[in-house]
Amino acid sequence: MPWNFSYLTLPEWRALATVDASAADIVIVAASRVDELPAGVGDWVELCLAAPRTTTGMLVALVGDPADNGDGPTRVRSFLREVAEREGFSFLAP
Repeated sequence: MPWNFSYLTLPEWRALATVDASAADIVIVAASRVDELPAGVGDWVELCLAAPRTTTGMLVALVGDPADNGDGPTRVRSFLREVAEREGFSFLAP
């Protein structure tokens, strides 16, 4: 189920999104025009990927505008890659 970042600021929705993402084989983080992830989103990603799993998951990062050559998307992708590697997830950032 797709979740908007703003939902993650609401405790009830954050809990539901965590359950959904923790059970998913593939977690996709998609954000355009981003210099950094919104408050709480990084923590949420770490929480979801740390949940016990019976199979290897994949984190897909679709971050930034393809025409943007700034450092923001690179920092976000680097963070997401680090979390994925630490938690044993495959990582894809096309």
